[in-house]
Amino acid sequence: MVIRIHQCYSYQVVGVVGSYLKYIDLWLQLSTSEKTASALARSMGLTNPTITSYLDFLEGAFLIKRLPPFHFNIKKRLVRTPKLYFRDTGLLHRLLNISQYQELITKLHVGASWENYVIEQIRGTSCHRYDYDFYRTHQGTERDLVFVEGFTPKVSIEIKFSSAPKLTKRHLQAIEDLGTARNVIIAPINTDFKIHPKIEVMTLYSFLKSLSAAH
Repeated sequence: MVIRIHQCYSYQVVGVVGSYLKYIDLWLQLSTSEKTASALARSMGLTNPTITSYLDFLEGAFLIKRLPPFHFNIKKRLVRTPKLYFRDTGLLHRLLNISQYQELITKLHVGASWENYVIEQIRGTSCHRYDYDFYRTHQGTERDLVFVEGFTPKVSIEIKFSSAPKLTKRHLQAIEDLGTARNVIIAPINTDFKIHPKIEVMTLYSFLKSLSAAH
C-alpha cells in the first residue's frame, strides 16, 4: 500500500513537472516577478484557480516556494502578490539543459538562478524565529529578502550576481522604509566589504556563517 501511494505521488510529480517543461524558460524569467502565477496561467491557457492548484501541488512537493510580500505598517503602494522561486536549482538547470557552469553564466537566467539558490540556502540555515518576505513598492523600490520577527523587519537582503554590485537610491529607500538594523548585498565576490555605513556586501558563505554564529 505504501509503495503504491509513493508510486502515485511520484507519477503526479513527474506529470505536473513535465507539463511545465515547455514553459520553463518563461517561468524562470518570471521567477522574481510578482505576476508569475497569472502570467503562467495566461501563457498556458489556464484559469488562475487551476494554475494556483498546480503551484500548491509543486510547493507541497518541495519543488517551489512562494515568498510572501512584507506590507505591515508601510504607508506606500506595495506589491502584495507572492513571488515564486525554485527550491532545487540543480533540477532547474537540468530542465533548462544546463550541465556546465560556463553554460549557466552565459544565460539570461543566471541572475534569477542565483537569487533562487541564495534564498533557499538562507532559509535552510536561518533560525526559525524569523519569517521570510520580500519587499517591493509599485515605484520599484525593493529588497529580495526580508527577515521578519513578529511584525518587525530585522534584516534586509539584496541578491546580485555581480562581482561589483552597485549601490542605488532604491537600496537606500528600501532600507529607510523598512527600518532594518542589518542590511546586506549578497554577491559572488572575493572579499566582504562595506559599500555604505548601513550596508555590507558579503559572499553567501560569509553571510551564512554569520547566521550560524548568531544562533
